[in-house]
Amino acid sequence: MSYFADCSGETCPVPYGAAPAGNAFILAAFAALIPPVVYAGLRYRILSHTLFLSAAVIVEIVGHVGKILLVSNPTSHVYSVVYLLGTHWGAVLLGSAVNLVLPHVLVLYGKEFRVVSDPVYMNIFFFILDIFTLAFQSVGIGFAATANTATESSQGVNILLTGLAIQIVSLITFLGTYRYFLSKLSHRRYILDDTYAPVYSSHRFKYFIICVQAVAAILLVRTAVRIAVFASGLNGPLAQSQVASFLLDDTLVLVAALILTVYPVGRAFGEAWAETSPRVLADRSDGLPLRHRHHRRNRSSQINHHVISLPYQSPAASPRFSPGFTPRSGMTPGLPAHPSPRGAPSTGVPSPRTPASAPPLASPRNYPVHQRAPYDATPAQTVPFMAPQESPGLDSAMWGMASPGEPGRKRRMRAVSAHETQMVQGDSLWD
Repeated sequence: MSYFADCSGETCPVPYGAAPAGNAFILAAFAALIPPVVYAGLRYRILSHTLFLSAAVIVEIVGHVGKILLVSNPTSHVYSVVYLLGTHWGAVLLGSAVNLVLPHVLVLYGKEFRVVSDPVYMNIFFFILDIFTLAFQSVGIGFAATANTATESSQGVNILLTGLAIQIVSLITFLGTYRYFLSKLSHRRYILDDTYAPVYSSHRFKYFIICVQAVAAILLVRTAVRIAVFASGLNGPLAQSQVASFLLDDTLVLVAALILTVYPVGRAFGEAWAETSPRVLADRSDGLPLRHRHHRRNRSSQINHHVISLPYQSPAASPRFSPGFTPRSGMTPGLPAHPSPRGAPSTGVPSPRTPASAPPLASPRNYPVHQRAPYDATPAQTVPFMAPQESPGLDSAMWGMASPGEPGRKRRMRAVSAHETQMVQGDSLWD
C-alpha cells in the first residue's frame, strides 16, 4: 500500500483524483448551507442539533479546502491531514445530529412503546460510539498521512478502517432500533399517549422521519464506499476515480446535509423537542413530591411548637366538651375529660344543663305507632291501632312508618296528620 511520504509530485497517488471544478462546486454548496442552518436553530431554539449540523458543514468546508490545495501540492502532509480529517469528521457529525432525533421520537408515543427504559441511555450509547469513531479515524489518518514507511502507513490505514467500521455499527444500530420501534407501534398492545398526538400525527413529522432515515442510509453507503477505497489501497481504480469522488463521496454527504437543512428538526417537533428531551425526563419526578436527602426545609413550613404546647382551657370555661364536669382541687387545666359531645351518664340527679321536665328523646322505630294501612292489605285484615296517649313522648304529628312486612322496599317516613290516625275499616278499603 502506498503512502504519502515516499512520493514526488508526479508519482504520489492522491486519494480520490480531484477535479478543480467539482471541488469548487461542493465547497460553495456547503458554504451556502451555513445561513439556513443557523437561522433554523435560532428560530426553533434547538441548540444541540444545530451545533452538530453546523459543525459538520464547517469541517466539510475545511476538508474540501484542503482537497483543493492538495491537488497543487500532493506531497504536503498538512493538506492531506486537513482533507481526510475534514471529510471524515463531517460525516460523523452528521450522524451525531441524526442520532439525537431517536430518543425524542421514542418519547412521543408513550412510555409503553420505548425501546429502552430511559431514552438518555440511547444518547449515551451513540455518544460513546461517536467518540470512538472520531478517535480511531483521527489516529489512523495521522499515522497514514505522516508515515515514513509502508508498514506505518498500513497500520494507520487499518486504524482508520476500524473507525469507519464503528461508524457503520452506529448507523446500523440507529436504523435497526428505529425499525424495531416501528414494529412495536404496528403491533401495539397499548393505547398511544395523546400528549403529543398533534406532533406525530402531522405530515411534517412523517416527512421528517422519512428524511432522517434517508440521511442515515446515505451516510451508511458513503461509509461503505470509504471502507472499499482504503481497503483496496490508494493506488486502486476506485481511489483514483473522479466519478467515485464526486458522486459516491462528496455528493452523498452534501445531499445528507441538504436534507437536514431543508427539513429542520424544529419544524417537525416544535415545542415538543424541548419537552421530550431525555434530560428533562430525568429531572421530572413521576411520583409524590417526597423530601430528598440533604434537603433543607423552608423556615415558613416549620411547625410552631410553642403554640401546640399551650394547654386547653378549663373544662368549666368550655362546658361544650365536658357538660356538668367540675374540676377537682389540685387539677391543672388540660385535655377535656369527655371529648365526646354527649353528656355524662345519667345518675338520677338532674343536671342544670338537662332539666328533669324535658322528655327523653325517642325514636319512632322503637315505638311503632300510628301505622297506616298498607296498600296490599286484604278486606279481612284489621290494622293495629294505638292511641296517641299510649305512646309516651310522641303526639299525633310524629313520624309514621311504613309496614315492616314489605320486603325489599325502602322505609318511607313522613308526617302523619290527626285525621289519618283513626281506625280503618277493612270493607272501606275496596269501596
